[in-house]
Amino acid sequence: MKSVFQFKNYRDFLCYHYKVSKSDNPDYSFAHFARLARLASPNHYKLVMDGDRNLSIQSIHQFADGLGLFPSERNYFESLVLWNQSEDELTQIFYKKRVKDFGLPEPLGSTRIDVQEILGDWYFPALVLSLKGLNLTTAIDVCSERFGIEASKLQKSLEVLIKKDLITKGQDGKLTPNFSHAIYRDKKSLNSIHKSYLGAQIQRSISVFKENYGNGPKFISHTFTIPSGQFSVFADRFYDLLQSFTQETESAGGDCIVQLNSQMFTVYKGES
Repeated sequence: MKSVFQFKNYRDFLCYHYKVSKSDNPDYSFAHFARLARLASPNHYKLVMDGDRNLSIQSIHQFADGLGLFPSERNYFESLVLWNQSEDELTQIFYKKRVKDFGLPEPLGSTRIDVQEILGDWYFPALVLSLKGLNLTTAIDVCSERFGIEASKLQKSLEVLIKKDLITKGQDGKLTPNFSHAIYRDKKSLNSIHKSYLGAQIQRSISVFKENYGNGPKFISHTFTIPSGQFSVFADRFYDLLQSFTQETESAGGDCIVQLNSQMFTVYKGES
């Protein structure tokens, strides 16, 4: 799914978000979004998307919740809405500049992982990055040998990647990923498929820990304190830090695919 940072009209973003969400999950609806965003009207999203209604300051943040936007995305979305809706020239100039300058942009090659058909497979992000420069006719065999995974499973994943336009096939038959890394975080913890994907990554970490501890991979444990009631705030700050780190690694380039899995939880029994 494209990032909100790639849009200069928030209604276009809403149209795109609904279309992709509906394609990935046929049960997704305007009423479903209204519940996520705590909106009184199940048609609120459609009215705004179609230009029949504007967003207030309160509903901007309700929509941001329903869209699952992270802090930097929320800041950008708010500025984008206020720029698009403003009728005063000076206000338009002000918010247009904020759209350009405000917030931490996602790394250029970022994408959100939301492809339901293959999200449960731990190897999905690594497969995408491994396909770069490979020929379509030999890519599956090459990746099957690299990962030790059956070719039939990888073939299914490749077909979905091409269908979802996450991989492009050139005229020379070579494959090109349409992003250079993939960050996934299930902020609302509502989707069982997303849970399965994250669980698979954690199990992968355990496997690598058992087999290769001390032989290259790095494992870090950090215990610290935060103010009571501020867990979500610091979790969001960690996500933004990860985005900044990814920008740095992306600018450095490289051909080594690395997996970073992280968990954050309270240590007291019964607390979340």
